[in-house]
Formats: sequence, structure tokens, C-alpha cells
Amino acid sequence: MNKGMAVSVVVLLLLSPVLASAGPKGKGYTLSRYDIPTTLGSDTSLFDLEQDGEFLLGTYFGERLHAFSVDLRAASLTSYDVGTAWINFATAVSELAVVGSTEQADGRRVGAIWPRGSSRETWGTRLAPLLPALPPQGPILLDISDYQSTALLGLNAQGDVVGAVQRADFTFRGLVITGGQLVIFDYPGAQSTVAEGIRQDGTIVGTYTLNNRTHGFVWPPSGQFTTFDVPAACGTAIADTNEGGDLAGSYVECGSQRTWGYVFTHNQQLIPIIYPGGDTTQTEVFGLDERGNIAGRFDTATGRHGFLGLQHRRARKR
Repeated sequence: MNKGMAVSVVVLLLLSPVLASAGPKGKGYTLSRYDIPTTLGSDTSLFDLEQDGEFLLGTYFGERLHAFSVDLRAASLTSYDVGTAWINFATAVSELAVVGSTEQADGRRVGAIWPRGSSRETWGTRLAPLLPALPPQGPILLDISDYQSTALLGLNAQGDVVGAVQRADFTFRGLVITGGQLVIFDYPGAQSTVAEGIRQDGTIVGTYTLNNRTHGFVWPPSGQFTTFDVPAACGTAIADTNEGGDLAGSYVECGSQRTWGYVFTHNQQLIPIIYPGGDTTQTEVFGLDERGNIAGRFDTATGRHGFLGLQHRRARKR
């Protein structure tokens, strides 16, 4: 179905928030649990946020994987499913679009751009060298030839998009689209590279794999790749960044091999993010807004749940 299919409902019926203090493993944040109503599905993940968490973007499992957004102010849910595709992801949002990926009938994964507002003409200009003609409505699908699949994972306010393409051996190469020009790239020497976020100045962040270990990377437009690792972790992934230079993502704890979230601020402060509660088995951070608020998911023995993390100075009752 197309982006225009929005269903207005009462907020309390749309998503179920459960406030919980983050405690020492999330100092400075208040974490709120968000689940899709059980009448729609289960296993909710939040991938990005906008405007202090008033607009949430994610995926949930029903009879298939459904991509969705929630506008808490308007009390509405919008579907980003593409036709009858079984797998749909909406992973990043800016003023211009929502981006993600969908699975076609032949099982091939392709990137998807859902223009927001009146931005379709803007996308026609930015994508002209790649796509001479855009569909008049609905999502814009991008299938990078010579690769098994394409996923769009991040974008900025001016319409630069990043993501990854998959090789036949299931490893990945990063991609960036700026001004209609497509660049496929690899972190030097890496077995696999995924681009996750891009700032207005063109700085790209993401994750690479080398010798079977994951590391975060930051790649400024006029500089060299730099590696970012959470200290003492056995693996680090960067999922998003903001214009202030903050980073957010997940790391693997050595020993337990559990995955936990983190925020690394522009002033070099590392904040571990673990959703509070003794039954939490994993926490991941995927989205980061300009004020440092976060979105992600956590797992328990009984399911997967989305969460929104507001910094305490921004936290407020709903």
C-alpha cells in the first residue's frame, strides 16, 4: 500500500508507552517502551525518530514485516508497505523523505524512497542521472544492478542517501547517492561495509567487518576513514549520527556476547543504553535526532519491543 494510507486512532490505542528510568546504563535518558497493538502484530522495532520523538519510524511483525510511522501529535499511523511485499523496512526519515527497503516478488531486495510532502519534484531532480523518470505516486524503488540486493539506511535534510548493496557471498559494500551520483565504496581492507548515516556536510558513518569483527567508521568528505570502537567491546556498530557530531549504535559485550546500545557524544562522553529490567536480554540503538534523543529496540524472553529515549532535559509526560 502507498504512503497515503494513514489511519487515525487514539494515541493510547496506537502504541502502548511504558515509562522506565534508564538508571546507570542510560544516564541522562528516560526510556519509554512502545509496542504495536497486538491486534496488528508483535515484535516492534523503532529505527528513527523526528521532533523529540513525536514522529517514530519502525517495523513490526504481523503476517509479514510491515514498515510504519507514527505521528503522536496527529495520533495517526502510516503504512510504508510496498504492495504485497512480505518484507518491508522504513529505516530513516528527514524533511524530504522516508527511506528503507522492500522485497520484490522474485525475492530481490530493493531500496525505497517515500517522498514527504511536495518533495517528489526535488527527488526527480536529485535522482535524474539514476532514474530518468519517477513514478507519479507511491515509493521510488532503487535496484542497483550487478548486486544481489539494495538497502537504503540513512539520509540527511538535503536529500543525500546512504545504504548498502549485497554481493553474492552475502557481504556488503557501502553506497552513497549525492546529487544523483552513485558511489559504491569499501572501508579499506574490510570484508564488508555498510553506510548507516550522513550529515549535511557529507560525513558518512557506518559499520565495517574486518577479520570477523565489526567496527564503526566515520568518513568525512575531505578526509580519511577513522575507526570508532566502544572500549573493551568485542564489536561496535554505528547506526546514526547528527549534525552536532554525536554517534549512536550498539556494541557486543565480551564474555556474555550480549548486544547493548550506546550514545557517544560530541564531547567524548560514552553513555551505555540498556533498557531497564531483569528480563532484558539485548538492547540496540538505531536512531538519533538533533537533540540527542534516541530510538531502538530491546529483547526479552517473550518478545521484541521498540523504545524511545528522551534526554532528561527533554523528557516530558505524555
